[in-house]
Amino acid sequence: MKLVDNLYKAILNAMYNHCIVHINEKVKNIICLIAAHCLAAIYIFYRMDISIKDKLNIGSFDIACFIFFMLIILVLFSMKRQITIDEDNKISKIIYCCFAITMLVALIVANPIWEIKVSMLMVIFIFPAFYYISQYSNDYATLVKIIAISFANIGLILHIGNFLLYPYEDTSIAYQAGFANPNTLAMALVPTFLCSIYLFSICNRIKWLYLVIAGYTIGIIMLCEARTSIAVCLISLICWGIYYIIHSSNFEIKRINSLVSVILAICILAAGVFITDKVNVARGTTAINDTIAVEETTIEPAEEANSLEKVITKSEERTGTNLNGFLSGRVELWKYYTKDITAFGHDYDSAKEQRTEDNITLGTHNTLISYLYICGAIPALIMLIIQLLVAGYIIRRIFFKYKTEEIERKNSLPQLDLFIVLIAPAYCLAGLVEELIWVSRWAIAALFFISLAPIFYKRKFKR
Repeated sequence: MKLVDNLYKAILNAMYNHCIVHINEKVKNIICLIAAHCLAAIYIFYRMDISIKDKLNIGSFDIACFIFFMLIILVLFSMKRQITIDEDNKISKIIYCCFAITMLVALIVANPIWEIKVSMLMVIFIFPAFYYISQYSNDYATLVKIIAISFANIGLILHIGNFLLYPYEDTSIAYQAGFANPNTLAMALVPTFLCSIYLFSICNRIKWLYLVIAGYTIGIIMLCEARTSIAVCLISLICWGIYYIIHSSNFEIKRINSLVSVILAICILAAGVFITDKVNVARGTTAINDTIAVEETTIEPAEEANSLEKVITKSEERTGTNLNGFLSGRVELWKYYTKDITAFGHDYDSAKEQRTEDNITLGTHNTLISYLYICGAIPALIMLIIQLLVAGYIIRRIFFKYKTEEIERKNSLPQLDLFIVLIAPAYCLAGLVEELIWVSRWAIAALFFISLAPIFYKRKFKR
């Protein structure tokens, strides 16, 4: 491991000494802010079903490369000083190093499409750099805050654009705005929701604005009738509430104040769902009435159920009698994608060629299946270990107290832990029904790897 440490240390310090050291800290933060906004915007842009990508001849490989370079900029300009290697969690580092090595082998052996190649390169080389610069937790907490602000701002712009350009005209179907389908829009908004909750927790100024953004975001997700996105937001919200209340003193608030804040937050989020639903349904009803008037017909629009009722109805319709029915057939995917497992995977075209007995073309629709089939059994196993490691870390972090010397040495640690408490559960749960292997495709995947930094710190938990 010392070889890896020394390699990253030499490269990052050389870049710092020759390029970054003479730049003012405020300028560095501005550059990071611009790069983070570009990163958040390109994730939204990529998922939208708009013709401008075709007109500009922008493909998935171009977008993957853009994300790659934005992450490099964030690494470089978030460095406020030279890298020093502190005592760290060797187990976490060894596990991730093994993951990177096996991904590199899979990159060579399986030869996947270029978009996946770029994603693999990010996982292998770029994200470890975040972990080295996170040794100075105050600086890294600033970077995480900048990233969270960017996703909240871009999400707000998206809300305004959707409201103006894509009115909820047909209330009988799920809302999808300018996206390929409602589930895609909902999953694209999950990072905005989580980052807004994070900013509400750590900011003193305009913190309630971020909660309003979160409320409207969860309202849009509800209109999308996307059960997965709703579920991951609720689970992350529960983890956040417990952590925020238990560790309230680390956020310089009293326990009772944190409890009141959580209750008010839940009320505002519920109001956001109600208001979003009513406003959009009202706009949709107006649009329907206008159409009816033009066509001079006496047909009146049927009374629509609210978004919550639609989600519940959809869930009941798809539940069936088993887990496979509840997850819309996704459990069945294991049957088709585990028939031909190799150590280091297949190319992506063969993954798309898998078909059910009814000759229906499949996608993997599961992060571990994607790693298992595309990258191979060994990377998939290590990714499972990483997720279990993170799950254990979050449980301990929520219920165990910080040591006094730990907070004094890394007083931004609670903020970084809060970020992983919000992001990691969402990534792991969404990965049950979404293919989150491509860091270049899903923002939640990139945020997950960025959030992992705290697990590399060496510490002892206490009750």
